[in-house]
Amino acid sequence: MRIQLELPEEKVRQLKGLMDEAGIKTYRELFDNALSLLNWSVREVRAGCFIASVDEVGRKYKELIMPILTSLSRRGASIESADTNPQKKEEKKQ
Repeated sequence: MRIQLELPEEKVRQLKGLMDEAGIKTYRELFDNALSLLNWSVREVRAGCFIASVDEVGRKYKELIMPILTSLSRRGASIESADTNPQKKEEKKQ
């Protein structure tokens, strides 16, 4: 299957720079890597985790904020809230 995208020049420059930095040779390789990371991130967030980079020495972390992950996290929180709130459980059953 062929997928085409229209991107502004600035995004194309950004992609090419990232490909150079990471040693990625093709757009397909870039897409495969991006898709792998997104799949893993979605599974982790659905499991109640958050995605972050960790500075073990400084004992700090930075959470990755992306609209798709925020949306999944909110949905998970509202489902969890409904599961732990007896009144919400009743509303959910009806």
